[in-house]
Amino acid sequence: MEGHTSTLDISQLGLTQYPREITDLGSSVTKLVLDDNKMMDLTDNIGALYNLEELSADKNQIFSLSFSFNSLTALTLLSLPRNAIVSLPNVPGLISLRKLHMPHNQLTELPKNIR
Repeated sequence: MEGHTSTLDISQLGLTQYPREITDLGSSVTKLVLDDNKMMDLTDNIGALYNLEELSADKNQIFSLSFSFNSLTALTLLSLPRNAIVSLPNVPGLISLRKLHMPHNQLTELPKNIR
């Protein structure tokens, strides 16, 4: 799948929970768009998407991120504006992260590995 982007866009569906069925897609999803739903968190199952390069969950009600983000070593873009995130866990596994987009949250500081 090198050079191939497999996008799953499930925006604006009124989702209140991260669909666990996405986990079954495993390595085939490289871009996941969850914008404009009503999700409060991204569960531990997101770590199963180990080839994920881009994750967008704009305009939800997310207040925290799971430590399973450490498994997302290919993630280059994390976009989470307009949520309710107060803090981020220490996620040393995000070694490929190049862009973190999180305006309009409640963050007061970033973990040391993201600065």
